[in-house]
Amino acid sequence: MSPVTDPSPDAAVRRPWRLPLVAALALAFVSLALISGIAYIVVLAGATGTADRLLVDRAARVVDSQVALVRSRLDPVGEQLELIAAMAAAGRIDIESPVDVREALSVLMTQVPAVSAVGFATLDLKLHRAMREADGQVKRDTVSLVDQPQGLERFRQLQTSQRTFWGALFWSEAIKQPVVNVRTPVRRIDNAFIGGLIATVAVGDLSSLIGDPAHGGDGRYFILVGRDQVLAHRRLVHSRSLGLSEEHPLPTIKQVDDPVLAKIWDKPVRSPQIDRALGSLGHVVEEGGRRWVFVYRELTRFGPDPWLVGQYFPIEDATGDLDRLRNGAIVGAATLAVAALLALFMGLRMARSIRTLTSAAEAIEHLKFDEPFHRQSRLREIDDAGHSLDKARGALKWFGAYVPHRLVFRLMELGEDAVASRRRNVTVMFTDIVSFTPQAE
Repeated sequence: MSPVTDPSPDAAVRRPWRLPLVAALALAFVSLALISGIAYIVVLAGATGTADRLLVDRAARVVDSQVALVRSRLDPVGEQLELIAAMAAAGRIDIESPVDVREALSVLMTQVPAVSAVGFATLDLKLHRAMREADGQVKRDTVSLVDQPQGLERFRQLQTSQRTFWGALFWSEAIKQPVVNVRTPVRRIDNAFIGGLIATVAVGDLSSLIGDPAHGGDGRYFILVGRDQVLAHRRLVHSRSLGLSEEHPLPTIKQVDDPVLAKIWDKPVRSPQIDRALGSLGHVVEEGGRRWVFVYRELTRFGPDPWLVGQYFPIEDATGDLDRLRNGAIVGAATLAVAALLALFMGLRMARSIRTLTSAAEAIEHLKFDEPFHRQSRLREIDDAGHSLDKARGALKWFGAYVPHRLVFRLMELGEDAVASRRRNVTVMFTDIVSFTPQAE
C-alpha cells in the first residue's frame, strides 16, 4: 500500500490572519493597564469628591459647634431669668421683700456662671442687684434706677415688652467692661406689669467661656459685631490694656493684637479646592507667609445687631486630607506605571522564550537538524517543551537521512488531508552485492 498525493492547490491549508505573540502579550498587558487605570481614575474621582464633602462637613461642623457653644453659654441665662420671672409673677417670690428678691437673684448666679450681674427693677424705680465680684463672691444691694446710666430708658423698654429679649450692648462701670444683656418683663396672669429682670454677661467672661479648651473652645475663635467690632476674642479675656470705655466699648479687629483676624476682610486668596468646598461658609486670606481659612456664620439671636461667629485655622488643617489624597494618587499612578513596565518586561521575556520554541519548530519544518534547539528557560513549561523538541530533533535527524527531503516538503505543503491511500499488490525486488552485507555489518 503506497500513498498517492493530490496535486490540487486547493488541498493546501490556507492559514487565517495571525497576531504575533509579542503583539498579543502587549495588547493583553495594555488592556489590563487601561482597565486598571480607568478603575483607578474612577475611584480617585470618587475619593476626591468624598474629600471635598468631608471638607465642607468639617467647615460646617466647626461653625455649628462654635454657634452651639455660644448658645450653650447664653441660652441658660435667658432660661433662668424666665424661671425667676415666672416665680415672681406667681407670687412664689415676694417682690415686696428686697431680701427675698436678692436671695433669688444670687441663687440664679450660682446656677449660671456666665452671669456677671442680675437685677430686678420694681415699679418704685428700685433695682435689687446681685453682682459677682473679682474674687467670685456675690454682692447683693439695692440702688435707685434713676442713678443708673440709661436706667429709666431700659426700664421703659421692659414695660412695653411682652417677652424676653436681648438688649443692646452697654458699658458697665462697675466691672469696667462692656456687657451683653438679656431682659424679661414680669407680668401677672392678667398681664399687669409688676417689674422687670435684667442679667448681664461681661464680654471678658464670654470670651473666656467660649475660648476655654476645657469647655470645648478654641483659641482661634471670634465674634464680631458688624464687620470690625470684636465682641469675643481671647484678647478680651483681659481687656484692661485695650483702653475700652463707655464711648469706645468694643475694640476693632485691628486693636486685638491678632494679625490674622485683622486680615479677615482683605482680598481673599483664590484656592479652587477650598473655594469649591467652602462656598458661603468662609474664605481664605494670607498672613505671615501662610494661608488661613475663615469659617463663620451670622447669629441674630442675642441683640439688635447680628453677630458673626466663627473661627480660623491654617489651610493645612483643611487641605490635609486632600494633600494625602493627592500623594496617594501620585503613589498609585507610579505603582501602576511600574506594574505596567514590569508586565511588559515579563511579556517580552516570555515572548522571547516562546519565539525560541517557534524557531525550533520552523527549523524542524525545514528539516534543519544540525544545531541544537533548546535554550534553558525559567518558565517550567517552556523549558520542558524545549527539551522535548531537542529529543525530537535527534529522532527526526535519522528519519531525514532515509526519506527524500523533497517528498517531506511536498507532504507538509499539501497537508494530511491531501494524501489519499490505495491498497495495491506490488512486488519488491531486493538486490544484494556479493559479500556486501557482511562488509557493511
